[in-house]
Amino acid sequence: MNVKKRVFAAAAVMALAAAGVLISGSHNVAQAGPGSAAVSITSPLPLPITGTATVSGTVGATQSGTWNVGISGTPNVTAAQGGTWNVNVANSPAFSLAGTPTVNANVTGTVAVRNVDEKGRIPYMQSVQLSCPTSELCDAVYPPVPAGMRLVVEHVSADIFVNPGGVNATLLLGANGTFLFSLPGRSMAAPNLVGVNEQVLAYYEAGEQPTYRVAFSMPSQSGSVGSTISGYLINLSQ
Repeated sequence: MNVKKRVFAAAAVMALAAAGVLISGSHNVAQAGPGSAAVSITSPLPLPITGTATVSGTVGATQSGTWNVGISGTPNVTAAQGGTWNVNVANSPAFSLAGTPTVNANVTGTVAVRNVDEKGRIPYMQSVQLSCPTSELCDAVYPPVPAGMRLVVEHVSADIFVNPGGVNATLLLGANGTFLFSLPGRSMAAPNLVGVNEQVLAYYEAGEQPTYRVAFSMPSQSGSVGSTISGYLINLSQ
């Protein structure tokens, strides 16, 4: 009887031990033990990630398509040129130059240069005919200089008819009644003719009127003057 009880007790203990092992095994999680090797993934590479992942360390990025890069603040950028740069400037940016910059211009081919003060661009010639009654003085004026212009007179000529013959004459040239040049007349082949042919350099501003006066050496009973001034105009608006 005692032997049967002992065998039954031993069988009960073994059954309880086996049940405990089964219950414990259903709740265990596999873990690498101390000193185990790191996990290595061989495929697929690159490893696709879905959702959000946290990456630490250095990450290499390879461009594919167009990148949009946002810059925060005012960073200092150093750019090293390689080849030809194409720079697009949008709108009208404001810029300032400090000091006196040096500009190097490489010009290929022929460059056309125009002198806006060239004499031949706006030549000027004006003549005035005047009858002189009995007098020692005879005055005449030319048209006023056009607005925005400056007149440069370089030459004056005149044919002065005097009566009686032998009377000498002097031509005075000026502006607006103020005379600056005295141009002596010279007797010509005809005894009643006195000529003036002189180079001058006179400047007249817009609105001023070149003026001349003929002064006879003695009163002339009758006479006439044909005078011409020539030179060029300068357009002051250019």
